[in-house]
Amino acid sequence: MNSSILAFALVALMVISQSSARLTRKNLVDDDLNQDSFAQKRGIPPPAKCRNFAQGKDANGGDINPNNPARVFSAVGCAALCETFVGCDHWSYNTPDSLCLLKNAPSELHDNPDWVAGACAP
Repeated sequence: MNSSILAFALVALMVISQSSARLTRKNLVDDDLNQDSFAQKRGIPPPAKCRNFAQGKDANGGDINPNNPARVFSAVGCAALCETFVGCDHWSYNTPDSLCLLKNAPSELHDNPDWVAGACAP
């Protein structure tokens, strides 16, 4: 009986820990988006060429390297990374996973609350 109570307590502790970790990660992601928005409101410009942001949009297809997305801190970081790659003209940033997909071929925009898409001027 004692071992089953101990096992139950351990499982409950693991579930609570995982839920707390997910909530903490979501709050950090929300803070990142708020900081990006705050920076834009304060007049801190996004990268020079990649100024167009579409919150809640994902650009499907056209990935430069679909099997190896970059991990960056924010959508602004993804835009800055796109500027450093020759041929990159748009990008998608996955907020929950901090993934940046650089693109150089046509894509289709789709609604997705976890993504931010952006385009760069020629």
